[in-house]
Amino acid sequence: MFSAMAFHAVCLLALVASFAPAASAYQWPDPQYEALERLLFEGTDINDVPTSILTNLCGTRVSNGSPVAAEWLRLSYHDAATHNITDGTGGIDASIYYELDRAENIGAGMISSMNDFSGASNKFVSRADLIALGVVWGVASCGGPILPYRGGRTDATAAGRLGVPQPQEALAVQTERFRLQGFNATEMISLVACGHTLGGVRNTDFPTIVPGAATELVLKKFDGTNAYDNSIVAEYLNGTTIDPMITISNSTLQSDLRVFSSDGNVTMNSMSSPAAFNATCAALLERVINLVPNGVSLTEQINLLPFKVHDARLTVQNGALVYVVEVRVAVTAAIESAGLAPTAIAIFWCDARGAFADCAGNDASTTVTTSPTSFNDVLVSPVAAALQTAFVAYEFVLPIDPARGIARFWFEVRTATGAATLQDNGGAGYILDDSLMFVDELGSAAAASNGGVTFNVVVGLRSTAAPTSATMAIFDNTFVNNATTPFTLSALLQLSTNASLPAVSGYTFYTGSFSTPASTAGHPTLDLAFNFTGSAPLTMSFVRPTGPKDFFAPDTVNAVTTTSVSLVPTIVTAISSASVPVSSATGTGVAPTGTGSGTTSGGNGGGPRQGGWGVAGMLAIGLAWWI
Repeated sequence: MFSAMAFHAVCLLALVASFAPAASAYQWPDPQYEALERLLFEGTDINDVPTSILTNLCGTRVSNGSPVAAEWLRLSYHDAATHNITDGTGGIDASIYYELDRAENIGAGMISSMNDFSGASNKFVSRADLIALGVVWGVASCGGPILPYRGGRTDATAAGRLGVPQPQEALAVQTERFRLQGFNATEMISLVACGHTLGGVRNTDFPTIVPGAATELVLKKFDGTNAYDNSIVAEYLNGTTIDPMITISNSTLQSDLRVFSSDGNVTMNSMSSPAAFNATCAALLERVINLVPNGVSLTEQINLLPFKVHDARLTVQNGALVYVVEVRVAVTAAIESAGLAPTAIAIFWCDARGAFADCAGNDASTTVTTSPTSFNDVLVSPVAAALQTAFVAYEFVLPIDPARGIARFWFEVRTATGAATLQDNGGAGYILDDSLMFVDELGSAAAASNGGVTFNVVVGLRSTAAPTSATMAIFDNTFVNNATTPFTLSALLQLSTNASLPAVSGYTFYTGSFSTPASTAGHPTLDLAFNFTGSAPLTMSFVRPTGPKDFFAPDTVNAVTTTSVSLVPTIVTAISSASVPVSSATGTGVAPTGTGSGTTSGGNGGGPRQGGWGVAGMLAIGLAWWI
């Protein structure tokens, strides 16, 4: 018979298998993978902006009544249409943002879609990655197949070639356009059907196809449903189509009819079943979003992390050194119904210095968060919703003695059944270097005189040697209204003489300021570097500074005890694919076991920031918010 832990393992494996063909090679920290995974499954970026919520429940845009998913799908194909298989140029590279003045890219929906994504790009998630992700979100939100997703696209800084087929063009011209993009005549037919199962044609964009007064909005849909389904094919084959690019009396503009019938309806008949339609479209749309210029290497497929360290930062609160850790656990209906959703999570950690450095004598510090609260602020993207997956997050605020520090940490996930699952980052533990800390609670941001944002940052350095230089490299890939090249800047950090900053034993504070221009959305990230004579530099990458709207509520620090553990994770040089979080979440390994005299207990705070609604409740909240 299965034990509770074994059943928990099976449930989590089923969750991953439902989306991913194989375990990913992820190991924390991997800021690019984490940012992409958060967007794909939570729909939010590193600034907590929930971009995917615009297409939840296959929602329509208020301004024009068109499904947002249809507009995102059109934006992506028009960006991909610049691809040229003969010289390897173009593809999904965000060059579309410099091509919106072309007749082939007419439509207010194109500009709206660009603005949907304009504030979410960063160092590790390109504008092109977001354009591709819009397809994955949109198709899933409208009931279509879940598309595999990869990141790593690069952004163009100028327009690409002309390449989008036009309604008035002859079949031979359209076929050649698709060939240059890498699709044959059969794939052309399928791809047009896959793209025209959502949305329609507006009179304001194509008045020769859809008549109507300029003062009113007329939208003629491609088919009779508001879902990503095979209705576009079924209605064409049974003679009930409402596709305006078939029903229009002007044969020159009947481009869908020319394309669909170009092989005697062989391809359309092959897509007549829902399963065949979904399989065909999933394969072709994945190819579209993966069209990239030569030399661009995409990441591995981004898979759901059932257990994820969502946030981990050493900082200062109320004048004391604390380590704030938030973990996110995926919960499915099967896990919840079996009573195997997490009810508590224990964190264990080793000191960096002193008598118990690296858990000498197997002594570790520990605390436990208990039952979830009733507030859920981890949203679900259309992809997670389609997988019937919700998230619950637990937060720890750990008091850290500066003399002892913290070197590594790991977790034990506990359920009501008594099952306990070890989460130790594939056996390595979650490793921390406490030499540098970015103290976002002490930073600030405000409107700048140039129309942008001025940021003030505070960084703590633990070192007996003075650095020869301390710098921050600033990167902001966001924009407002019109696409611009990324904003970059290098600025110095100076030793602070600000008496208002708290004194934390062993740390020296450095401060710096910079302003982003009005042309950005003011969402920069920083790479910090402290250089020394005769020793390696200390660095921090992909740090998000305090924004103008950030508010840090006082946290209650967890109560901490010391306990003996049966296993301390050790640093390893290679992690196999069987040892990554996707796999280790299944219960492999040996869980820490408290055998000391002290009892493990949680403080008044540090509990989960969300949870308790159940999967159905969390999904409903995530889907309904802002709709």
